[in-house]
Amino acid sequence: MKFNSKNLLIFLAVIVFVAFAYFAVYSKKSSVSSPNNNIPTPSSEVESESGEVNVSEISLEITSPKDGEVVTKSPVLVTGTTIGGADVFVNDAETKADEDGNFKVSISLDEGENEIFVTANDQDGNYTESSIKVSLNTE
Repeated sequence: MKFNSKNLLIFLAVIVFVAFAYFAVYSKKSSVSSPNNNIPTPSSEVESESGEVNVSEISLEITSPKDGEVVTKSPVLVTGTTIGGADVFVNDAETKADEDGNFKVSISLDEGENEIFVTANDQDGNYTESSIKVSLNTE
């Protein structure tokens, strides 16, 4: 095969493409497997500076309303307990637990069955989730 400028350009384009594909795949794999990707998991394992892995669990209890409860008014006050100072997300609403871990937030419900989904995050990136179903019947 004779190497003229056209063949050389095609050869270089193939090399550049293969290199780009390799680095794209490699960087994707390393970001997924990176221990510091800040994506918490339930019962997150937290690596300390010494390299030890500590499993931290966050408690979370929805105290009101109760799972399966039928309410007649919206909005409804969602209350519960978790660890002190945790960031708490209730459906689309955000609040912060007090120093004792208590939280409360008012959310709107649609007529019929509604799922109330609660997530609590601590400052180390650990989190836990819980959900209940509540029905709104205004008739």
